[in-house]
Amino acid sequence: MNKKRQFIREVTSSLILNQLWIFFLLFVVLRSIFFIVNFQQFESTEIRDLFLSALYGLRLDIIPSAYLAIITTAIAIVSKFAQRVITTILGVFISLLHVIDVYYFEFLKERLSIGFIHLLDPNSNISLSTYLFDYWFGFALLLLIGIVLVWVVGKTKNSNNRWRSFLIISLVLIIAARGFGYKPAKSSSVADYVNPKLYQLTYNTSLFFAESVLNPIEQPDFIDPTISIKPTKQSSDGTPKSYNYVIIILESFGKEYTGLNRGFAESYTHFLNSLMSESVVCHNAYANGLKSVDAIPAIYSGIARLSDKAFIHSPKSQKKRIALTNILKPYNYTTHFFHGANNESMGFRSYLMSQGLDHYYGLNEYPKTEHHDGHWGIYDEEYFQYFASCLDTVSKPFLSAVFSLSSHHPYPIPQRHKSKFTSGKIPLHKSIQYTDYALEQFFKTVRLKPWFDNTIFFITADHSAKNMLHAYRTPAGKYEVPLLIYAPKILPPANIRKTVSHIDILPTIADLSNIPLELKCTGKSVFSNDDGVVCHYDNQVFHITKGLMNYGRTKTKPAFLFDRNNDINCLNNLLDVSKNETHYDSLLVHEVSKHFTYLNSEHP
Repeated sequence: MNKKRQFIREVTSSLILNQLWIFFLLFVVLRSIFFIVNFQQFESTEIRDLFLSALYGLRLDIIPSAYLAIITTAIAIVSKFAQRVITTILGVFISLLHVIDVYYFEFLKERLSIGFIHLLDPNSNISLSTYLFDYWFGFALLLLIGIVLVWVVGKTKNSNNRWRSFLIISLVLIIAARGFGYKPAKSSSVADYVNPKLYQLTYNTSLFFAESVLNPIEQPDFIDPTISIKPTKQSSDGTPKSYNYVIIILESFGKEYTGLNRGFAESYTHFLNSLMSESVVCHNAYANGLKSVDAIPAIYSGIARLSDKAFIHSPKSQKKRIALTNILKPYNYTTHFFHGANNESMGFRSYLMSQGLDHYYGLNEYPKTEHHDGHWGIYDEEYFQYFASCLDTVSKPFLSAVFSLSSHHPYPIPQRHKSKFTSGKIPLHKSIQYTDYALEQFFKTVRLKPWFDNTIFFITADHSAKNMLHAYRTPAGKYEVPLLIYAPKILPPANIRKTVSHIDILPTIADLSNIPLELKCTGKSVFSNDDGVVCHYDNQVFHITKGLMNYGRTKTKPAFLFDRNNDINCLNNLLDVSKNETHYDSLLVHEVSKHFTYLNSEHP
């Protein structure tokens, strides 16, 4: 009996198990913080589902905890001091990663992955004090966690019986990682145990981030390689039209903030709303990703974001494809892209130039440094006017785009306009009003230009941002953006109710241009008679939206089916009661297969 007690004492006081407890409890604390801050995303969930999410989440927490415990204990064999220092550094780094994820998810509604690294702009002028002020709570938490970690690590007891502890913790790791079945546990395994609405709550940030590094643009096993892409436009018998095209991409202009928000919320886009009576308005339009880097390949090349890694940062992005930058070249078009941020920002320039863009205009080309907002680049009002003046000088016909930036955190507004706009419910709302005002001044200018009557304007957003209404935090709702086609001298006003997305802009421009081109791409013209459908990828879940039906599946099994016509907040999963699951699953497989067929084709 004494030997048994001695063995238990040695094990419970052993360094490796202490390390396991330190990291595991740290993950539990960070998981709790994530849930508390983002409670609104999950408040309509049943207690039982929350319990299962927490239970499986703890299992995922054990996996990185065990790996970290093994690594830090191995270091202790060489130097106990080094072990304590490295344990503290790792703990603080992990805490930083998880605290960032708390706010990252709040705005983008997806968990932190390797794509976040590509969003970091070394040329940004946003000061540390700005982040400290806006996210003081996160920094305070990080400081508190760091202090507690230093104290706890300093109190760690050591044991001479390390090898026995290695055996025990290895067993813990195997059970945590593999369970008692043959399939290893990983983030995507949550689909086997957890309510689909809680997948994102269940993930462990560190594990999810590591998996996104190790598994870039992973093709799901369920795709059908026999599915081909049919031409979206047959050769035209008519004469090509030499319209000018302007694409206006508004930073973070989610549908909720506009007059298209189904009347559930206040609108902050007075001018944009006024254009709708003169425009072709797509009432059910979606972005194909949740970040700016997803919008550019979707709009220009018809490529949706269907993996953890952004396409624009993958080696595949440099392969020349059918794109807006090249399909109009045979008809003497010149192409231009304007973005008032640093020229290398987010990889826009390298991607677009690789696809045949003629001219890229960034911060380097802008002539007046006094118009810099002190953070990202040039204020929208001045930059839109610069864009308008440049269009006077370019060769006609042209296809040009401008990407705004003032409605990006920290939402800078020129001092002279500080009192011009209402505060709204969050800081973003005020900057949305400012950019809307800048857009109004832009159109006041261009309506007097000789090229205006022959120009078709596409106005959309790169993605949504922080949403107040639950309807715009659902799997499909968080992708909703405005999409207007404004050409009062060319196109009559119209309302398009079918589902459309950014990947439909390319074939729509080809359609309007009436060019004799057999175009193979994943989107369809918004003016076509085809039923619209959009496909998204969210944290290990693929889902499609057709009309107001939203169906999702993981790589292995169905996840949800929502009828947003009768359940706008997506609270009732119809998967078990609907007879249409097979239909929507076949449609999803078809759409995802089309995407990867296009992505992997040798001659797109």
